[in-house]
Amino acid sequence: MVLKDGEQQLVLEVLDTFIGSLRDPVAQEAYATVRDDVARGEVTGAALEALARVLAIALQTGHVRRRYDAHAEKALVRVFHRTPQGAALVAMTQQVNDALQALVGRPLQGISVTPGVPGEYRLTLMTEGAQVVVRFGPQGVEVDTVTVG
Repeated sequence: MVLKDGEQQLVLEVLDTFIGSLRDPVAQEAYATVRDDVARGEVTGAALEALARVLAIALQTGHVRRRYDAHAEKALVRVFHRTPQGAALVAMTQQVNDALQALVGRPLQGISVTPGVPGEYRLTLMTEGAQVVVRFGPQGVEVDTVTVG
């Protein structure tokens, strides 16, 4: 993955903060090699997976928004979405959106949220002749079932 100039500087700052928080010298060294790739402007392979983990942590904890602003957060979300892990989440979301198209133009007759296993929820949308159940969990969002007819 090639980083643009503005992205590159922001990612370097996030990596520096992350590396500085690590107490294990071996982990610091491993992430320093990721930093070297980012400084060169291109990240591939295992370094790209490691970068995705760092970005996910920085974004999920709110660190980026607290330290920078919403624009920086959006920029890093865009970078994350270009990693394999982020691209997988984008694809999952698109699959859900595609399934929800079965409901377009149909009056909503019912909607509910139910808990599943801890940390997982199901959203059920019911219309005349169609029902879609979407599952939300720690790994993302996915279509559980679609019933049309």
